[in-house]
Amino acid sequence: MMKTIVIFCCTVLAAFHASAQIDTVKNGKVTQIDSAAGVSIAYLFKNYKLDGECKAYYLEFPDKLAFAGMFKQNQRQGVWNYYRYDQDGNQELYQFLTFVNDTLTGPSKIDYDSLVVEADYLKGEYNGKYKRYAKALDDSGRTVPVYIDSGEYRNGKAYGDWRIFKNGQLQYEGYYENGLRHRHWKEYDTRQRKGQLMREYQFFEDIITGKEIRHFYYRTDTCDRPGVSPCLDTVLVDEYEELPWQMGIISGRYLRKDAEGNVLLAGEYSENKKIGAWQRLDPVTRNTEKLTYLDDQLNGVYQLIANGKTIVQGTYAMNDKHKEWKYFDENGSLIRIENYEKGKKQGEWKYFSKDGKVGMLKVFADDRLVEVSEMNKYDEKVFEITIVYPKSGYPEMRITLHFLDSIIAYDAVYVSDDNINFETFVDIFKNSGRDTSVFKLNGFYSVKKGAVPEYMGKFAMNVRHGNWDYYFNESIIWRQEFTNGLLIKEIFLNRSDQSPVKKGDYTLWYGPDRPKVEFRLREGLRDGKSVWYHPDGKALKTEKYKDGVLQ
Repeated sequence: MMKTIVIFCCTVLAAFHASAQIDTVKNGKVTQIDSAAGVSIAYLFKNYKLDGECKAYYLEFPDKLAFAGMFKQNQRQGVWNYYRYDQDGNQELYQFLTFVNDTLTGPSKIDYDSLVVEADYLKGEYNGKYKRYAKALDDSGRTVPVYIDSGEYRNGKAYGDWRIFKNGQLQYEGYYENGLRHRHWKEYDTRQRKGQLMREYQFFEDIITGKEIRHFYYRTDTCDRPGVSPCLDTVLVDEYEELPWQMGIISGRYLRKDAEGNVLLAGEYSENKKIGAWQRLDPVTRNTEKLTYLDDQLNGVYQLIANGKTIVQGTYAMNDKHKEWKYFDENGSLIRIENYEKGKKQGEWKYFSKDGKVGMLKVFADDRLVEVSEMNKYDEKVFEITIVYPKSGYPEMRITLHFLDSIIAYDAVYVSDDNINFETFVDIFKNSGRDTSVFKLNGFYSVKKGAVPEYMGKFAMNVRHGNWDYYFNESIIWRQEFTNGLLIKEIFLNRSDQSPVKKGDYTLWYGPDRPKVEFRLREGLRDGKSVWYHPDGKALKTEKYKDGVLQ
């Protein structure tokens, strides 16, 4: 069985500097029992000073030497050896220290139970070769070293070539000068691609400088596993990367490639900021972006390319879209033009049909949609909407619908808890434009055939309110007045001067000699019979009025 005396070793080193703990004599030998360390120590004295060989034996095994070394004038000199024994009593030198005038100088090996340091010293400082390793058991139960690091020191500072290990595998190798990383360093993979060169970089006095090369790297992603928190996955990223360092600052040409050598990202840095022209390849879509930077912000020409054809082109101003942006389909045909003013939607947005004509036009002011219109394949308007945003309340609209033989124009308010989304508003209008619970009639309303009005009036939140004029008769206006949806008055006016009709008939026709209605009028009011006819000529309803009052 091995007998470890690491604690004892440390205790002895301390005791040598506190000689009051040792009974001194002028000349001769003094034996001290250290029951805590389990040893008996024999010291030699000359003229009250430690002088001569010092030996220690295990109390449990009095014939087994624990350590031995020389004193000269109270100072340790030369090599001090430390021993332990296996179960068969075989001796093992497991630790040694070299002293000059009680100061570590020369080769030494210190065993800290689970950690061993082998190093050269000069005047108590590391100077020369250095090696550190942990102790582990192999499959057969033997103790084997698991290296941590190795290299050299000069005057207590790391110097020269060094190797640093992780779990016994080489992880870093490089050069130190005056305790600082210097020159070329390499990092090796200790996970999936064990032993493969993963990273190369340069240092000057511990500051990274020069070109850093990453042959591949690992990324930490969050994951979702029941009962695991936090859940993190380490993912190998098989990409090549070049980073240009200048004394801890990224400046110069940057490059990143995928495993096939395709450039994923390339451009210039200046003092940690992107500048000038950059190129980026999306690894999934394989689309290429050409970008322009100023002080790490997008500023200048932008281009998106798919299958060799430009599908987006525009300009940035300090990270904001600015001026005209164009969008194309996979065949290179223009599908949309947008306009911006420093990131805000401003001016006309045109949407093109497959035949290259403008199918829809949107107009923006200060990032808000203020006008939208749609055209058919004959360049004729289908509808147009203008939008006003009051300080409070719902958006107000003037909506104009174009049909083959008529035009309907009306005012409405858009009743929605959400702001107008310029991307979905047109679809909402097409699906719900006639739904007066969504687009409430509020204000002017008119119907025209060609350029000739048929009727017009006003609504107040879906209720007729005010005057409604009907132009069905070519010479007479039929005006009805409403209050909160109730008809309270009507009058018949000459279209020429809008004066009340003195006397005459108000007639509407199905066709030649086929009347639809006949009203007798006097002083602008119904007076006499009012008859409604069926298309076959039969009277459907007959009423009699006197001075506009139904009798």
